[in-house]
Amino acid sequence: MPEENIYKKIDRQTELLEIIAKQTRKTEKYILWGRVLSVLRLLIIIAPIILAIIYLPPFIQSSIDKIRGILPEIQELKGLDQTIQNISNKLPQ
Repeated sequence: MPEENIYKKIDRQTELLEIIAKQTRKTEKYILWGRVLSVLRLLIIIAPIILAIIYLPPFIQSSIDKIRGILPEIQELKGLDQTIQNISNKLPQ
């Protein structure tokens, strides 16, 4: 009878250990996926910043060069506009 009681306890402990092992595996998978998603989230934030650091300065420089090329023409148009206003002011109304 005492041996039978011991075997029942061992069987119960074995069942509990299997349940704990299943829960542990689920917890490990949960933690693993949490880490994977954390890395992906970090990449989603960091990757655009790195790409901006690499590609934005040449783009800005080319834009500034284009604006500098157009700037004299804009100044010329402003002068032409002032000339037209002066002429229209001198005309009789």
